[in-house]
Amino acid sequence: MILTGCLLLFSLLVIIIGKKTNDSLLAPNRIIPLMWVLLIIIPCIFWNTNYAWNGKGLFWLMLAMISMELGGIVCGDKKIRCRNPILPLEFEDRVFNSDSELDKGRVMEILVLILILLGLFGVVGQMYLAGYSINNFLSFESWVKMNEEVAYNRYYGETETSIFTQLLISFEYLAALAGGYAFNFSKRKKHKLLCIATFFPIVLNMFYANTKSGFISNIILWFSGWCISRIWLTGGLPRITPKMLILALTGFLVFSIIMILVMVLRTGDFSSEMFLNRIDEFFVYAFGGTAGFDYWFTNGTDLNNYDMGANTYMSISKYIGYSKLDNYENFFKGLGNIYTAFRGVIMDFGKVGGLIFCFLRGFVSQITFNSVAAGDSYPFLSMSVLMCMYFWGIYSFLISSWRYTSYIILIVFFVIFLFVFHKKVLDVLQYHK
Repeated sequence: MILTGCLLLFSLLVIIIGKKTNDSLLAPNRIIPLMWVLLIIIPCIFWNTNYAWNGKGLFWLMLAMISMELGGIVCGDKKIRCRNPILPLEFEDRVFNSDSELDKGRVMEILVLILILLGLFGVVGQMYLAGYSINNFLSFESWVKMNEEVAYNRYYGETETSIFTQLLISFEYLAALAGGYAFNFSKRKKHKLLCIATFFPIVLNMFYANTKSGFISNIILWFSGWCISRIWLTGGLPRITPKMLILALTGFLVFSIIMILVMVLRTGDFSSEMFLNRIDEFFVYAFGGTAGFDYWFTNGTDLNNYDMGANTYMSISKYIGYSKLDNYENFFKGLGNIYTAFRGVIMDFGKVGGLIFCFLRGFVSQITFNSVAAGDSYPFLSMSVLMCMYFWGIYSFLISSWRYTSYIILIVFFVIFLFVFHKKVLDVLQYHK
């Protein structure tokens, strides 16, 4: 009871300080701390497990979020107005429509469609390498059997792949990021549906390979892209309205149903008992990392030396021979082996250094937010960095996103996408001056 009360007070402090960084809850220095407040409070109050919360790790996470917010406050929200205010209705037909006055019309539609197709080719290629095909989806029995076999091979066997297929699969993530970014550039329903259709490659991959993290990544990336283009177009992010809240809750419900269904498919057992069991597993997947970090923080942080980024940025460090392959073992049966991205942060920089790391993240997030809001004509660097701030921060409830090479490649692809699209936008604006 005392622990819960103290955590609630800290949560209130996080929310109050966060409000000083930005007016909108969707800004990185507000939504990420708020997410972590929920990830801490919900399991402490509602999770009925035999794990006895120590609380030290939870308070460190709260301090980490406050550090991030203070970094944003130091940078300052300068309320910058767009120097190039480009509203979607002003150039929708010129950028997204085949009847554009420029021959290069429909650039966004074409780019997004190409990314969807490349992502689909990657999934199909991976399926054929593993000995499966689209025909496996035509029969319910063969579909379930494929899910069971692929899940087993991923955990206990070997998965066939190739460099070319892995490259194509990276477009699954870029498609979602580009889809979210493109969504704000049109008011037409068919174009918005195309932007939402960027989830199709990862959904197909999820129902083939029975993986959840890729789907979660795509949701975060789509949201990040949406926020970034909205900031560039309007100079900021909207405040949360009841309609947006209802849409968010509906989306979360759909997401939860899909995730539970995928978990059930892995077992091949569709009984009511199994559904209840998978619902419990979904709760573990969502909040187990908080408990895992709290346990590890209390029992495993006596470090003699620091890894200086080798854990947080493993996808880079392993190529220069400085990789640390830590053993994320289960700390007790039934609670999983997720320790959040902040285990790696502390292993890299220590407890105090980890707080400084979070402070710097908040500072950089606000700097890039202000830069994008200023409406620069060539915002490639600031947009890409801001995307990284969103992606790593929201994905941190699982692990550091920069442990995976495909996400590093994503950054390069996103810069190329921004260059192609913004060159088109500038051509349109110059043509109509």
